[in-house]
Amino acid sequence: MKIALLPLASLVNSVGAFAPSIASSRPITTTAGNPSTILRSTTTAEPETPFFASEEVNSSGESIYEKIGFAEENVALGIDPEEVYEYLGGRDELITKFKADVPKFDDARAALEVDKFML
Repeated sequence: MKIALLPLASLVNSVGAFAPSIASSRPITTTAGNPSTILRSTTTAEPETPFFASEEVNSSGESIYEKIGFAEENVALGIDPEEVYEYLGGRDELITKFKADVPKFDDARAALEVDKFML
């Protein structure tokens, strides 16, 4: 009989490990007697620093999307426009590269393929 109760006793002990602690939900009382919470967060944002790449403007006043020659909505999600500009160049340079790689492309077809490439 005692052997049959052993699994039941271990089950009851393990269930208590997943129960929320009552002590952690109570506020901490400071020395002044005022209740205080454990977690406090303060954030400061600098409005001068752009958060998204589309908000970045260089010294000449043009955005990265103007530099690469594509509208923001014509660049696929996950593509970093800075890396496109650094490694591939602008839209006109890409069209030239596409025409060099596939000689049968005319200007219109190369431009269409470059636009598809960026999406």
